[in-house]
Amino acid sequence: MTGHAPQIAALQVMPNTVTLMDGNGDTDITIQFEFADAGADIATVHVEMSDGTSLTFDFPDFPNMVGARGTHTEWFDISTAELGPCDIEIWLIDEAGNASNHLTASVVVQSPIPEITMLDPAEIPKRSDGFDLTVTGTDFLEGATVTWDGVDQTTTFKSDTEVVAFIPPQNLIFGGSFNVRVRNPQPTAGSSNILTFAVTPIPGPWPEPEEFPIRITEGLDGAVPNGPSVNGGLEWEGAYAVFASQASNLVAGDTNDAYDLFVRETCIGMADGCTPTTIRAVMGTGGSEPNGDIGATTDNPDGSLAVSFNARFVAFVSSASNLVPNDTNGVDDVFLVNTCMRPWTSCTPGVIRVSLGNDGAQSAMPASYPAVADDGRYVAFVSSDPNLVAGDTNGVADVFLRDTCRGAAPECTTSTTRVSVTNSGGEANAASGE
Repeated sequence: MTGHAPQIAALQVMPNTVTLMDGNGDTDITIQFEFADAGADIATVHVEMSDGTSLTFDFPDFPNMVGARGTHTEWFDISTAELGPCDIEIWLIDEAGNASNHLTASVVVQSPIPEITMLDPAEIPKRSDGFDLTVTGTDFLEGATVTWDGVDQTTTFKSDTEVVAFIPPQNLIFGGSFNVRVRNPQPTAGSSNILTFAVTPIPGPWPEPEEFPIRITEGLDGAVPNGPSVNGGLEWEGAYAVFASQASNLVAGDTNDAYDLFVRETCIGMADGCTPTTIRAVMGTGGSEPNGDIGATTDNPDGSLAVSFNARFVAFVSSASNLVPNDTNGVDDVFLVNTCMRPWTSCTPGVIRVSLGNDGAQSAMPASYPAVADDGRYVAFVSSDPNLVAGDTNGVADVFLRDTCRGAAPECTTSTTRVSVTNSGGEANAASGE
C-alpha cells in the first residue's frame, strides 16, 4: 500500500434514538462525517455494527469536497429488535488499500411509551388485604413494571396489552387517590399516562363507643379482669389493641397461670354490627397453652412487646419453650407472631423465633426489647450473645436485626445482622439498646 491513508472526523448519526419494534423490525438512519483525502481516491465506506451487521458502500466518484476535504452522507437500516445501544463503527479505504482511522457512534433502541386504558379493580376500601391489580393498555413489553405513586410494584407480564401487579396491604392503609403508571424496561422513552386508583373509606355506618376512655382489658361477659395487664400497643386507627395479661378470664380455657398475648378488636372505625372481641394471639405447638410468660417476663417485665402499624405483626419476648419446635435453650427469646387480624386473604396465623444466630442456631443468652417493621419482615432485638454473628467480641449487649424474608423474593435467605456498630463497621465500646 502506498500514499497517505484518508482521515474521517465529526461522525454524526441521525436519529440517535429509535423505538423498539416487534419481530425483526428495522428503521432508516443517516450517518454524516467529514473526511480528508489528499489523494482523492477513497474507494469504499465500511460500516460495522455491534449486532454483527457489516455493510460496504462505494464512495462516489464526485464527492462533496473543497480541496482535499469534504463531507459525506450514507443512509442504511439498523435492527430495532433488541433494546439497548447499537454501536456503529465507520472507516474508509482508498484505492491503494489504505484504511482510515475508525470512528464510532451509537443509536439507542428504546422501549416504547406504553398507554394504559383500564384498571381492574379501580378502587378498594382502605385497610384491605393485598390484591392483584390488572392493568390493561397497549405497547407493554416483557419486563414492564407497574408503579404506585412512583414506587415499583411486583409485576407479572401477561401480554402486550395486560400486566398484573400485586398491591401489598401497606399501600392500602390510608385512603385517597394513587397514581398508577406502567414503565417498560430500560432504556425507555418514558412511563405511560396516569390512571388514578381510589382507596376508599371503610363502608359505614361506624359505631363509636359511647364515651372515652374505654377499657380494653375486659373479661368474659364484661367481667373485671382477674389479673394485671401490661405492655399495650395500638393499631393506628384504634381498631385493635395488643397487650400482655396474666388475667385468666379474658378468654375461655386460659389455665396456664402466665402472661399471655391478647388482641382486642375494639370496633372503632368498623362497620355496623361489629362486636368487641378478645382473642389469645399466641398458643403453643399443637394448640397447647404456652408454658411460659409472653410479652412480660420475669427478666423483662417492660419493653417486651412491639406492635406493627396495623397490629398484624407483634414481636414479643417469651420464656415459653413450646411456641416453636426445638426451643431448648432455656432463656427468653424474641418471637414474631402474624395475628392475621382483619380479613387478610390467604393469611395463616403463626409464630416464628427471630432471636437466632445468622446460621439459624439458638441463642445461649436472653433477648429483649423487640421492634418490628410494619410489613413484618424485619425484627430488631437486644442480646449479649456473642455467637449470633461472627466477630462479636465486645462482651456487651448489642442490637441485632433479623431478616425473616417475609414478603421477599424466593431467593431471600433469613439472616441476623448486628446494627449497633460504628460508621466503619467497628464494634461498640459500650452496651446498646438497654
